[in-house]
Amino acid sequence: MYINLPFNFTRLDGNVLITNDCGEYMVLPDNDFNCFIDGTLNTNSETYFNLKAKYFLCSETDLKTVITFMALRARTKKAFLRSFTTLHMIVPTIACNSNCIYCQVSSRDIGSKENSMDKELIKRTIDLIMQCPAKSIKIEIQGGEPLVRFDLVKYILYYSFKQSILKKKSIEYVVCTNLTLIDTDMLTILKQYNVHISTSLDGDRYLHNLNRPLKSGTGSYDVFIPKLEMTRSVLGFNRVSCLMTATKTSLRYYKEIIDQYVELGLQSIFLRMLNPYGGAVLNAEDIGYTSHDFLVFYKKAFEYIIELNIKGTRIIEEYASIVLRKILTPFCSGFV
Repeated sequence: MYINLPFNFTRLDGNVLITNDCGEYMVLPDNDFNCFIDGTLNTNSETYFNLKAKYFLCSETDLKTVITFMALRARTKKAFLRSFTTLHMIVPTIACNSNCIYCQVSSRDIGSKENSMDKELIKRTIDLIMQCPAKSIKIEIQGGEPLVRFDLVKYILYYSFKQSILKKKSIEYVVCTNLTLIDTDMLTILKQYNVHISTSLDGDRYLHNLNRPLKSGTGSYDVFIPKLEMTRSVLGFNRVSCLMTATKTSLRYYKEIIDQYVELGLQSIFLRMLNPYGGAVLNAEDIGYTSHDFLVFYKKAFEYIIELNIKGTRIIEEYASIVLRKILTPFCSGFV
């Protein structure tokens, strides 16, 4: 006799996927699944021992011990919650020099002080962040385009680093930028604080210019590419990551998008749907699509990425790696 432990399931074609709160999963043929839930599974079978090892079932005499181990696995999965919030985002300005057609923050023109934080507010924000119990924190500086107000970016870096020393916390920085305004002086300061750069590359020249024109009316691709190379040469290749956002037009060009990343020597790509905010809502008729349409695009792109890896070209799809890490390991990234 055995006891079925809590699990979730969904039916596939002739099989059943089962998962549990310990982070384990199995795919069972329909017949084995039916025997499992009926309590008639052969207790000498390989399926039985696999289900037992992954906490889908146990003997009555082992129940108390198994519950202890399951609790340990569940705590491991949620261990990231012990430190409360570790990622904090500061938006020093919503002013931007770009006119992305899907802009989720409804960015404003450069020039008005109303669009930016002042240093006193930044100071209070960082003081609040430092009250977080986490020993290691990450500050992500977003916009708008934060480099529009690099004076505020510098202050965020300076004041938060000083406070992290006083509070005995380790600190990591990410600046989210379109890179078009970056220069060597900025890079010198960013390097001092070991800043990571997160930027956007939506594909080849045609797609990038279509999705991410500058407010001057020109495309941003021919400005972006040299700035990307300069940034990687100063900060290091491993400190610059790119992601793309798919519009309706993008869905037709999955190979061109991935090939552009490979051509630039980028070893990861994040295939993102539109976020339903700001410009993505206002321009939904021209750039929007259904979830089904995106999944068709994603599947083709992911299969192409696998094909490239098999042929020896290393490139990772970041969202897939997050999901697989959650499925295949006892750890969770806390990714929202």
